[in-house]
Amino acid sequence: MSVNLLGTRVFTTQLTITLWGVALFISQNVFAVDDRQKVTQVLKNYFDGTTQGKPELINQDFLPRLELQFVREGKLASMTRDKYVAMFKPGISHDRVGKIISIDITGDTAVVKAHVDMGEKLYTDYLSWNKTGKSVIK
Repeated sequence: MSVNLLGTRVFTTQLTITLWGVALFISQNVFAVDDRQKVTQVLKNYFDGTTQGKPELINQDFLPRLELQFVREGKLASMTRDKYVAMFKPGISHDRVGKIISIDITGDTAVVKAHVDMGEKLYTDYLSWNKTGKSVIK
């Protein structure tokens, strides 16, 4: 796959990552008037936490039981939240740019598609949240 970024053609590898167990602790009406803003803020925390070396931002919105699922060398693989977050040391920034591609909210469920551009690699993340009382979890 190739992507044209600012006039430069970059060849990328696309990896799909599904994040399970994502949580937000927000108001009772999670998917109400400002749903999109709340979901966008969680994504900003995720992008900032992984880019700026702020693991606390990642931890605040992802449940401990989160499981990342992805394909590596043609095989399904997974990683726990703790192992994923441990890759981002406090204060050490990473060359990655996150971008929200779409947010789809239907009833009690929000599904997000995001790209994480790491220079030579472009990752696609699919994240989902389900409203359950005061928190949103998958």
